[in-house]
Amino acid sequence: MSLRILLSSVLLFMLFSCEKPLFDMRNKYVGEYLFEVTTYRSYFDEEWHSDTSNYSYNGEVEKINGDKVLVQYGETSELELLVMEDLSLNFGRQIHRQSIEGGFESKGKLNLRYNFTNNGGSTTYDIKGVKND
Repeated sequence: MSLRILLSSVLLFMLFSCEKPLFDMRNKYVGEYLFEVTTYRSYFDEEWHSDTSNYSYNGEVEKINGDKVLVQYGETSELELLVMEDLSLNFGRQIHRQSIEGGFESKGKLNLRYNFTNNGGSTTYDIKGVKND
């Protein structure tokens, strides 16, 4: 009887202590990317103005806490985003006057549109990234 209890205890211990970590779907998307960024800006300064600029940046996507990634698409430009099951990216919560659309299109391609507004205008970033192999 005590041998049966001992064996059952050992078996239960082995079953529950050997839990394998779940697959992290972010792994195949992290790495270095070449980002092509187009910025559209409109603002009011006694009259409405708008301008467009483009730049390229060697940035990266890295895993951070929870199910989030950090997308660094400029020297001082980065977004902390939640990866959804359909590979779309979002802030994980509502952020006042900011929006994001897009996500990973494939293992090596990322497309985002990030917009923020303030009382004087708005700025939109079209962010296209291709992973370096």
